[in-house]
Amino acid sequence: MRILLVEDNQEVLLETKKEIEKITGKDSVITACSKESACTVIKDEFFDLIVLDLSLPTINEGLDADVAHGQAVFHYCLSMAPGTPICFLTGSSTHRFVNQLLNAHANRQDFWGQSELNTSPMVFQKINLDDFLEHLKQCSSKLRNLADIELRSVKAGGALAVEEQRLLKMFTIKLSGASCKWQDLNGGLSGVRVLSVEVLNQHDSSLFKAVARIGKRDKISLEATNFDLMVPALTIGTFPSKLLCLEYGAKSSAAIYYRLANDHTSNLSELLLSSPELSLTTYQKLKEIFSVWGEGCYRTRKTIGELRSCLVSDSKLARLKNTYELSWLEDIEDLSVSVKWGRTHGDMHGGNVLIANDYAPLIIDFGDLAERATSLDPCSILLSPFFHLDTAERALESLPKEDLIRSIELLNCGTNSPLAPFFNQITEWISEECSRSERSIYASILIYVIKQLNYPDTNKDVALNIISVCKERILSTI
Repeated sequence: MRILLVEDNQEVLLETKKEIEKITGKDSVITACSKESACTVIKDEFFDLIVLDLSLPTINEGLDADVAHGQAVFHYCLSMAPGTPICFLTGSSTHRFVNQLLNAHANRQDFWGQSELNTSPMVFQKINLDDFLEHLKQCSSKLRNLADIELRSVKAGGALAVEEQRLLKMFTIKLSGASCKWQDLNGGLSGVRVLSVEVLNQHDSSLFKAVARIGKRDKISLEATNFDLMVPALTIGTFPSKLLCLEYGAKSSAAIYYRLANDHTSNLSELLLSSPELSLTTYQKLKEIFSVWGEGCYRTRKTIGELRSCLVSDSKLARLKNTYELSWLEDIEDLSVSVKWGRTHGDMHGGNVLIANDYAPLIIDFGDLAERATSLDPCSILLSPFFHLDTAERALESLPKEDLIRSIELLNCGTNSPLAPFFNQITEWISEECSRSERSIYASILIYVIKQLNYPDTNKDVALNIISVCKERILSTI
């Protein structure tokens, strides 16, 4: 167990640390003596429990100790480590902030995956240290149970961050497992790690197979909400069932788990690049899946600026304009286009489409679900192979940059590339969504590609060449 103890009184600090380590073990307690030092270590390190004094100075050995500084550290914890339980160990029993704290922030959650709710924050009196130590014993026992869970990488050299380890162990213990095997799946560019996980019992027999998506807590929480609101409208069998969403216990990280069928062993990106002809069956099925969402869509006119804001915010666009000389966008953002508006996935690259043995697609990653122009999803399907880090190099070998740019100019791939049937099928899908409006088609492609400029590892040369084509085509419609 790893504990942060924040206390400015050195005598109290050393004695409390000594008592805590009798329970949690030597060197299990990290100490801080001020607002500044506490915030620094909270930002940089992972803790199972944070123990705060109410009154702190701003800096070590400072003479300005005040409850306001303890309160500031508490709110910093809520910002930087919202999933970490907190205890206050205070010499005051009557300070108004204590009551305000409990009324506004008391939270009962399962922080260690064992179906027992723990309150955070909790307030203990220094004069009754035994009460706190008894609570600590209970927490320590739960952490020992987690420590017994074994994590095994399927592929040699795999590594997990501390937060990721915690979330996998919590998932395993919640499903009554003894160990968990994991491996990376191709993920997106949004900072979410996608893992295939298998929970095993004490006899090493499989209990569950799942897809884990691990990322920042606010993004994972939004994905869980989106799933509940929008995904059930799709045909049963085209999306995985949601098993669990774990938002507490791993600092600022969270995880959502989807049940994985045994035969979903690959994804659409890999299928496209290894067997392009077979991928066409999957793409046709994928189009049929999205047609279900399309039943609630409607035709309308939006400005190109309104479409762009669906994927790229005004603030991000301002930075991109300065970096890539895109000030000309101001000339076209007020132009209107005809679009079909409705529910969209928002991140439809091949890594988010798992493939079964019969090439039936299973859609994952629902963090970007929203109503927007429906043409943006097939644009992602069309172009993501050329931008995604896991596929870009191989995709551009199959359809070199010059051929790709020419194909976008013509909205048709006439080369002998093995990707030509894929390109033409998806381009036709985009055209249908845009009612064959050239302005709408190129506006949709433009917006998707501008988004790719935000990511550090995308091919900027390819992106800027496609943007140049879109610019010319859109301006020709004025």
